[in-house]
Amino acid sequence: MWISHSDSEVNVFHPICERALNIALRKSGMDTTYCVLHHQYTGVLEMDYVVQNIVTGKYLCVVEVKRTPADVHSARYQFQAMSYVQMNAGESERPFYILTNLEYAFAFRYDATRPRVFQQMLKPGLNSIGDFGIDSEADFVEKLSDYFKNLLDDFRDNRYEYLVTLEQFAQHMDRIKKNQKQWKSSLAVLLYEYIRGAFTFIKRNELRDVRLFHNDISRICDEAARINFKEIFTYQSTHYEPRVTVDNAMLVNLFDFGNQNITGDSVAGILHEIVSAGHEHEGEVPTDLELARVVAELAHYISGDLGNNELVCDPAAGSGN
Repeated sequence: MWISHSDSEVNVFHPICERALNIALRKSGMDTTYCVLHHQYTGVLEMDYVVQNIVTGKYLCVVEVKRTPADVHSARYQFQAMSYVQMNAGESERPFYILTNLEYAFAFRYDATRPRVFQQMLKPGLNSIGDFGIDSEADFVEKLSDYFKNLLDDFRDNRYEYLVTLEQFAQHMDRIKKNQKQWKSSLAVLLYEYIRGAFTFIKRNELRDVRLFHNDISRICDEAARINFKEIFTYQSTHYEPRVTVDNAMLVNLFDFGNQNITGDSVAGILHEIVSAGHEHEGEVPTDLELARVVAELAHYISGDLGNNELVCDPAAGSGN
């Protein structure tokens, strides 16, 4: 494999990104008007790449490069990319930004009236560009440059459409967050369809369409728990409403979103934001995914295999992802 997720971000990933961006500018005929700049500063923050208008000096977009697919889904890194455009208020020609590990990417458009990062995400959501393990370097750069070309064309002409799936989900859950039974019941229905969409992507078709259960929460939970999601779907009548009504369009959108975004990190990040609202400065933060893996490995190394009734707890871990 010509590149791996453990390679240096700056020394390996950045040059590939820069090459693809420059090719994209040439393909679109924008190379006489725009240029690619590396490691520009906005205040004290260093941006990976910007596409800058040569005449005005203003930025068409910001590109933040990470190494792993999980990094692209990370709410923390998405917020980091947004903060660059937020700081660039007077220097932006367009308020677009991209977060990518080169294989996958999200595109966003900053808007102060849509303050949460997921509200700024553009359709279609996650873009799958190529595969380090399958594509040759030349083929991969060609695919990446095509992806950038299409985006830059749209950015220049201010063409965009927000992805509203997560916003609808967040608004729905935010409205019912103080009613625990409605919260758990709605999550059962919505996460069921999200998981079914993700399963469909990996060619697993065990889960039936949630609408076949006619909003019967106990049947939905039993069906999902059968597949191995007991932590989410263990049904107790005292904790759930017997039935809930969820907008059909939201179910369709969450199924499609799960089919495109199978990790669940974006959904987890939204739920964390909702339950943490008002407590942001009390030390409650989502656990970094890579740090969590390291801590888990260390716990196993120190404690060995755990018995069925044993737990390893970290009281300072926050809500986690």
